[in-house]
Amino acid sequence: MRLSELYLLDLPSEATLAFRVQGAVWEFTPQCCESGTAYLSYDSDTQRYNRYFIEHGWRAEYHVLEHAVWSVDSDGDWEADSCSVDDPLYEAFILTYEYPAIMASWGGYYEHVIKTKDDYLGEFFATDPVALRKAAKKALRQMKKDIQVDQDVRKPRLLQDPNGLIHHATYNRIHLWRTACGHYFPNEHKPESSVISCLACLGSL
Repeated sequence: MRLSELYLLDLPSEATLAFRVQGAVWEFTPQCCESGTAYLSYDSDTQRYNRYFIEHGWRAEYHVLEHAVWSVDSDGDWEADSCSVDDPLYEAFILTYEYPAIMASWGGYYEHVIKTKDDYLGEFFATDPVALRKAAKKALRQMKKDIQVDQDVRKPRLLQDPNGLIHHATYNRIHLWRTACGHYFPNEHKPESSVISCLACLGSL
């Protein structure tokens, strides 16, 4: 079974239709970043870390399912990186945006705060230098622990599925749940109730 077919099990029926019927196209593009995942990128020119938020999008057309990762910076500028889920390069593509990579992106910043006591991103409530350094050390320890726990969870899945198909399609898939208003709401976990409103509709009230 192709990886695209596993992903389609959790995407709306319109995506499957576009994938099966020539000439049809279905696309989900995030409109806001309120529910996005924060990660950091180091700028060697300014020697500072910049915060970004990532959201996931999808595009389906005849026999092609494309996974897009959108990133938005503090200025509201959006960029997209995408790859077909059946492309041999998809493994490397998705690893860039998986939980361990996102968590690790914060490690350098925590180490910076520990060394300089300068929290210019405002990640910690502490303002006293000693307390700030202590908080950053705790965050760094927790980050390493979380990555280890995440890897321990993945191991049995990868042993059962060496090709990573079930691993990607069940452990890291991005769900799209249809809301009461008919829009789609991206979430990594199924909500308690399917009767929910999307952010766009909440903003229009």
